[in-house]
Amino acid sequence: MFGLNGVSLISPETIYYLKNYIVIIIIGVICSIPIFKIKDKIISLLKKRKQQIKYIGYAFSSICYVAIVLISTASLVNNSFNPFLYFRF
Repeated sequence: MFGLNGVSLISPETIYYLKNYIVIIIIGVICSIPIFKIKDKIISLLKKRKQQIKYIGYAFSSICYVAIVLISTASLVNNSFNPFLYFRF
């Protein structure tokens, strides 16, 4: 593990998986940040502008939903080709 027993830390498989799943890794890192605490601080600072915050929240949630759908679709399209499935026919 981690370069012990003659196994390197970075191999061609590692590079392959990083290239294919970099978007999911970045989303995971972003989602691990305490966004709700930061959001609460921002909302408390902008409490006077309730109507604008409401519209910003709607826009932000809509953008997030569209991004999740696009990333999911891209992941499904990327992983849909399996040459072994066609080999049997």
